[in-house]
Amino acid sequence: MSAGPQQQRLIEWLASPANSGGRPAAPLQTRDQAACIGDFGRFVVDILGWAEEDLQPPPAQLRVWCLEYEEELVPTWAVAPGPGEPGPWLMLVQVLPANTDLDRRDLRTKGWRASPTTKFEHLLRETKVTLGLLVNG
Repeated sequence: MSAGPQQQRLIEWLASPANSGGRPAAPLQTRDQAACIGDFGRFVVDILGWAEEDLQPPPAQLRVWCLEYEEELVPTWAVAPGPGEPGPWLMLVQVLPANTDLDRRDLRTKGWRASPTTKFEHLLRETKVTLGLLVNG
């Protein structure tokens, strides 16, 4: 079976250590170790066809302070509407280290010991952004 054009482009893109977090594309063929996306910003531009200005640093209104846990929740990126389009933020993106378990509670922190998924859901609710993308490599 051969890969489709988009799949082939992704495999070639991941073959570059700069794009794959230092891992070659070959692990895509194994079940125990997968290639990861080392640079999410480059991935969405090079593979998904987004414009570079689509990913923006999050402004202050997209930061949420959890007083009870003394922890600030901040997305990695915010996606704004297109140029000249009014409206709220379209999406928040949170990029975590490769292989982070998105459902495991973080017991190492002194603050909120919730999973990355739970924290990200809270961030989305508090900022009233209806779409989010949580990425772990």
